[in-house]
Amino acid sequence: MRRTVVILGVAFLAMLSIACAGSGSTGSLVINAPASLIATYVSETQVNLSWEKVPFAVNYRIYRYASSYEGPELVRTVDKLLLDSTDDHAFEPGVEYTWGITASNGVAESLITLSEPLTPVPSLDPPNWVDAWVVSEDQVDFEWGTVEDAVEYRLFRFRAGDDTPEWTLTVNSDTDYYSDVFEFDSNVQYRYAVATIVGTHTSDPTYSVWLTPYIRIYALAVAAGNAHSMALDDAGKVWAWGANYVGQLGDGTTFERNNPAIITALPVIHSIATSLETSFAVDTLGNVWAWGSGDYGLLANDTNSGYREIPAVIAGLPPIAQISAGEYHVLALDVFGVVWGWGYNSAGETGGDNWYTPVPDQVAGLPTNIRAISAGGFHSLALDTLGHVWGWGSNNSGELGNVLVASTPTAMENPDLVDINWISAGRMHSLAVDDGGFLFTWGMGGLLGNSPWGVDWSAAVPTPQALQSPDDLIGLSTYYDFSYALQNGGHVWTWGRIEYGSLGTGTTNSETNPVELTGLPPVVSVAAGQYHTLAIDNQGRVWGWGNAGNGRLTSAETGAYALTPILMLWSQPE
Repeated sequence: MRRTVVILGVAFLAMLSIACAGSGSTGSLVINAPASLIATYVSETQVNLSWEKVPFAVNYRIYRYASSYEGPELVRTVDKLLLDSTDDHAFEPGVEYTWGITASNGVAESLITLSEPLTPVPSLDPPNWVDAWVVSEDQVDFEWGTVEDAVEYRLFRFRAGDDTPEWTLTVNSDTDYYSDVFEFDSNVQYRYAVATIVGTHTSDPTYSVWLTPYIRIYALAVAAGNAHSMALDDAGKVWAWGANYVGQLGDGTTFERNNPAIITALPVIHSIATSLETSFAVDTLGNVWAWGSGDYGLLANDTNSGYREIPAVIAGLPPIAQISAGEYHVLALDVFGVVWGWGYNSAGETGGDNWYTPVPDQVAGLPTNIRAISAGGFHSLALDTLGHVWGWGSNNSGELGNVLVASTPTAMENPDLVDINWISAGRMHSLAVDDGGFLFTWGMGGLLGNSPWGVDWSAAVPTPQALQSPDDLIGLSTYYDFSYALQNGGHVWTWGRIEYGSLGTGTTNSETNPVELTGLPPVVSVAAGQYHTLAIDNQGRVWGWGNAGNGRLTSAETGAYALTPILMLWSQPE
């Protein structure tokens, strides 16, 4: 039993001496105090006391002093024939007690003799942490930090919206891990708690994050960042998982998770986007919500640092119809066809004048008939209703084409680049698909998906290159150094520089020419992140491949990365 010795002050001893001296008597005789008082622990509700006999004593008085009290309290008076007693008391956890004894001869009372201090019930500390994660849709494992004086632990499982635990379980103090295989309901959040038990005392519980082990959604959109992922379901709810060190999951914490959770602070949402570490959503009223990293002004809150763990609306914007997030800057297209930008602006990619744009600013020089936008690494693209492509920002690798003033939006004048339907800006390259379903690429040579440029990764290719295959394309996605083209019928083609299996081709080899992915059902949407990719099939199921670190591919992938597409089990509809 852990004990801490308390040295009682002179003032306290003097107080006890005065309080215990015989008052109102004359001619009182002096009586010696007991030579010692020994306090012995029996249980958390009982302490035995023993002392030596004092000549001429007719009785003894026993006092108890607790470190949390201002003064002593009388326990009892015992007969002179007794030389021991018990103190049966509901001792408080972590409180140190000292006992005192005086002898009385019927006329006078002696000075007090004190015991050594004793802590009958150790401090009742709860576990410092509880960590829970999804193993599968019918199993959650959790563990907790051990407590030195714990005798047992009490485990709890809570269901969202109910303060009463669904079940409780007591385990021995040598246990710090448990697997929950009790049934889970679909789309219901659960969390776990662990409390320390010492005898009849139980500490306050420590809670895990909320988890949704058994998820059944129909996904409409996905977004992939540096190390986190998001999905938008058909009810307008946003789910997030993966890295969370700057609050990019929007759950009010900085704990990473391999299990998707609904961002409860958001209203009904119609579109989502993410930069490397900052997340965005547009609600049905056109408000833009932002959370995560505030570096370079990405949160549009007039600063260029910090982070936000809970989504908040960006002020100063009209109703927004579309949003696109690059590595460090963001574009938004309002309902009037006007483009706004904020974030990093070293090359003029937001359209601002300073090296970063901390609040939304209109991109000057664009027509008001813009219908699509795409934010890349350090450049931006826009598509007007006439099928013309506009570009501004960095042009170090020819990603804006043959333009003279990169900081000013300029229409790309190329006889082949007309009647464009889709655009996508990568880190240092650009893509476009015309109304005939043909693909055009320009920028850094090794990222364009065509030989002979693919031989030289760093070659600047400002002239759009027409790729003959694949054709009949209906969508594009590029984020970092690799690209995807979505072909009519749900086929996905990929090419570019590979890291962590990010292409999903089953190898770690980069591809200079488009390769069709296998193992996927018909796909309706694809989203490239920095090192991983997400896709939605025609049943609303979410697939993923590439780097699996930080839980960005959910619990469906337990290895370091997935070289081929895997179905994230949580998203499979019933």
